[in-house]
Amino acid sequence: ARLALPAAMPRAAARQYARQALRQILGSLLAQDVDDVVLRKGPHGPVLADAAPDIRISLSYAANQCLIGLSARRAL
Repeated sequence: ARLALPAAMPRAAARQYARQALRQILGSLLAQDVDDVVLRKGPHGPVLADAAPDIRISLSYAANQCLIGLSARRAL
């Protein structure tokens, strides 16, 4: 998914904004309430806590864009 970030958003705020969008996407895919989708810090970015450990996540930022990549059981 491609996410447009608000212009001139500080990096930390952009990360929070993107993670909230990621939680909404994962909630929809996993048929869970967004509040039940818990992300934790992994060695290479966010990982799902408990719910679906086989889902791989990649977040990439460039200017005011964020790309969200998801994969089941395969590295991104």
